[in-house]
Amino acid sequence: MTTPKGGHVFDLITGETMEVDLSTGRHEVTLLEVHEPRCRVRGVIRFPGVTLYVNSEKVYVPAALYHMPLTLEGIRIGCSVTRGVAETVGRFKDVYAFEKDARIRCWAPDDPL
Repeated sequence: MTTPKGGHVFDLITGETMEVDLSTGRHEVTLLEVHEPRCRVRGVIRFPGVTLYVNSEKVYVPAALYHMPLTLEGIRIGCSVTRGVAETVGRFKDVYAFEKDARIRCWAPDDPL
């Protein structure tokens, strides 16, 4: 299967599983937990991330577009945004059109980002 530019993108709620078909085969991704630690002083989210099961391997993925995706066996995976960040930005404009807990992006390891 050809990976679209920007990767395969899907939104997940906690506990939801998605299967993605890449040139390296079918991969199962489950969102286990969303981490959105808040600054004690300002209350803003600092260093958000998610815990995923990727092909039965538990992995922590930072949530930000400026983090390079992680490369695991047969899949490259990243998290572009979490619900808390989207809601904070969404007070001004719904730039993410986001209704779930996290937005996940996947590529085959050799595909361009």
